[in-house]
Amino acid sequence: YSTTDPAAATTWGTKYPAGEASAPITNLYMLNNAIVLGTETGLHTWNDVDLKFRNMTNQFLADPDTANFAKGVVRGSWLYLTTAKQGLVRFNGYALEDLSELFMAPRLTTYGGRVKAVTQDQHQLYLLVDTPTVDTSLTKTTRLMSLRNLGGEWQLHTLANVDIAD
Repeated sequence: YSTTDPAAATTWGTKYPAGEASAPITNLYMLNNAIVLGTETGLHTWNDVDLKFRNMTNQFLADPDTANFAKGVVRGSWLYLTTAKQGLVRFNGYALEDLSELFMAPRLTTYGGRVKAVTQDQHQLYLLVDTPTVDTSLTKTTRLMSLRNLGGEWQLHTLANVDIAD
């Protein structure tokens, strides 16, 4: 819904639906002064011309999940987002780049797994990545990793092992 002053609104205007009615919102982001809305079935951007949210990632319609776009951080002109099944993508408002292969190949037990959290500093992204096991104990090994792009090549580095439960 919309209003010109949400703090003082007694009535609300038009309803603006986003995505599938059966797909809950997973998070809301701001990218380059635009609203980006994550749902279980897609990443939606606001279009000022037709006053609608547009799904920019139709490939997620077939694979809905509560983890899709649930965690993210803006770095530069890109929004880095977690997705289900060990996924990490980045989105610049127009293009979606899948970085998931950094966590899946070659599927060694020394790394891999699902991105549990993402943040940044002025130099790089930091990720908490769990091990690819079904261990739900309080001592499950999770890796604190840094991710940076140097000269067009992605570099993933393990900084520390930490014990964090699911």
